[in-house]
Amino acid sequence: MARYNVRVLIRFEDCTVEERDARAREDLRRLDALLAADDRLQRDVLAHGELFARDDDAPLSAIERVVALQLFDRAVDLQSAANAITRFHMGFVDIDPLDEPARHARHFAIAHRAYFRRLSSGMDLCQRALGKSAFEVLLDEGSPESGIGPGQWSNFKWNILHVEHISRAVAARQHRKLIEQWLDAKSAADVPVLLERLDGDWAILRRFLTDEAPSMLMKNAFELLKGAGHALLLPVQTEIAGWLGDTRIYREGTALISSEQHREAIAKSAPGDLLFERRNWYLSNIGLPGFWPHAALWIGTPAELSSALDGDPEVRAAYGGDFSAALREAHPRAFADWEQPDDAGHPKRVIEAVSEGVVVASAEHTLHADYAAALRPRRSKLDVARAIEQAFAYWGRPYDFDFDFFSDQSIVCSELVYKAWEPRPGVNGIEFPLESVLGRKTLPPNSMIAWWDALADRTDSPLQFLWFLDGRESSSAAVWGDEASLRASHRRPKWDLSQE
Repeated sequence: MARYNVRVLIRFEDCTVEERDARAREDLRRLDALLAADDRLQRDVLAHGELFARDDDAPLSAIERVVALQLFDRAVDLQSAANAITRFHMGFVDIDPLDEPARHARHFAIAHRAYFRRLSSGMDLCQRALGKSAFEVLLDEGSPESGIGPGQWSNFKWNILHVEHISRAVAARQHRKLIEQWLDAKSAADVPVLLERLDGDWAILRRFLTDEAPSMLMKNAFELLKGAGHALLLPVQTEIAGWLGDTRIYREGTALISSEQHREAIAKSAPGDLLFERRNWYLSNIGLPGFWPHAALWIGTPAELSSALDGDPEVRAAYGGDFSAALREAHPRAFADWEQPDDAGHPKRVIEAVSEGVVVASAEHTLHADYAAALRPRRSKLDVARAIEQAFAYWGRPYDFDFDFFSDQSIVCSELVYKAWEPRPGVNGIEFPLESVLGRKTLPPNSMIAWWDALADRTDSPLQFLWFLDGRESSSAAVWGDEASLRASHRRPKWDLSQE
């Protein structure tokens, strides 16, 4: 999945000017992806208009309940990601607009583009669902399978339907007008474009502020007063709450999995293994439900791959010699990238689809996480070679933010694993069952773990347990978990931090 680390408390005032500028560039990229994801969510909401066009007390069918939970899960993720961007860049107030008008304006625009979109998107969902008991009860009950915790709908409304948003949004609009007076011809070229786009976001939000917000606020005033203890979008412990939205810059040493555990996991793994990974507070894992948000394929280093596969008689017969030589010849650019160490000097052992596209990465980078696990296919070495060859065919393709498994032009993380191991003529692969998420056939990584769990006791199960590193927020470390723990992990809520 796309990656957005938010574990270490990094505030705007703690950053140098250079770090703030770098963060602004990175968050502009993240903001583009976030707004595109929100546009897709709005299209999906409109496509399911009949779901909301019902009497207030009309029950939902089984399929409608699944769709409602899927829409809400995506909305929560988007709200959280938008809030994360806004809260960091609100540090614009510490920049003198007369001394540094462009920097002041840039951070202001980033903060409020995310803020305006968060409000308009949230108010739209509230407008559609408020007062309809079938929705309100369902969404507040929660669904661990969908990654939704109990009471999350109440928290969602609490974070959207505050009267203070009206005054804040109007104040931001007025401040945007003042910024025009401070900017000059020397200001950075990107700032006027950002402000123009902010105007578009304001136009969308204004409809809700003028027409919808007062009635929604009055309708929920008593409920909001009853829930005055709700301070967060996500139902997490108070002592962890301060992290949310304040911490966005990657820092070495912040993951629960240690460097020593990296080395142990590397020693246990082999080409063809399926790798699953989770980092607490990754807020751009948008659209896929459940505890496990990311999947990848272990390939080892070129030397490790050669040692594992080149000597196998079946592999040699199929490829007319060394598999590694055939892979280099078929995919020279990907192979050359694989041979180069990453920026930290680590050898690359993983192929995965991330926001930058399908890449090869070091195990140290991929396992710089809070939870990780590996499953090993019960398949021949030739099947492993075929799977890795297929994965290399996708190297360099863009990330699929639509999560469409029927398209090969862009790839999502679990899709890369699915298509690498997909059964085909001459390949005894793994037949993962796809599922429908808002009309798209897809396979969330969490569902891959759930499918393995359902088959794990069978003698013909295609996957076997390899290892599990289970994070513990209470001790800021990860421990080696057993097979039973991994089998149960897919039932954890998406924002679960309760493991002691």
